[in-house]
Amino acid sequence: MTAISPAVPKQALPQRYLSGVCQIHSTLTAPEHSRPWVKERNTHSKGSGFIIPGRLIVTNAHCINYASVVKVQAHMSDEKITARVLRINSDCDVAVLTVDDPDFWMMSDPDSEDPSVKIELPAFEFGELPELQDTVRVVGYELLAIFLASSLCLPNISNSIIGFWSSPNTIILL
Repeated sequence: MTAISPAVPKQALPQRYLSGVCQIHSTLTAPEHSRPWVKERNTHSKGSGFIIPGRLIVTNAHCINYASVVKVQAHMSDEKITARVLRINSDCDVAVLTVDDPDFWMMSDPDSEDPSVKIELPAFEFGELPELQDTVRVVGYELLAIFLASSLCLPNISNSIIGFWSSPNTIILL
C-alpha cells in the first residue's frame, strides 16, 4: 500500500494529511500448508494503512492474512488500538479495516493552541489517476518511522491499480 503526492518539499505536506496514514500491526498464525491442521509459529507483521471516508482503513491484505490480532496505530500516537477486518481480497492484496473505539478517529487540532480541541482524523478521498511520467511523493511506514520520498516518477500505471484516493497534495494507489 503506497500513498503518493505531487513532488513538493517535505515541509509543504501539511501534518494533517500525514495524520491520515497509520501503522498496521498484526499477529499472524498461518496454517502449515502441507499439514493444514497444524498452525505455524506466530509471526508479526507491520504495514501502512490509509484512512478513507466512513471511518475505514485500507491496507495490504498480505499484512493481515492469517491474523489473529490486528492493531492500528495512528500517526504520532504511541497507542495501538484493536481493529476489525471488514473485507480482505488476497488476489488484489487489499484489505479494509475499521476501529470501533471512537477516540481512535480523533486527533488534536493542529491549528489550535489548545490540545483539548479535537478534530476527526483526515480521510483520503477518491481522486484522479496521475499521468504516466508524473512525479509523485511516497508516504508510508518503513520499519518504525514514517517516510517521505522526495520524488518518484511513475514509469507506468498497470491494470492492477484498483483504487485511487487523494486529498490536497496527497494521493493513494492500491
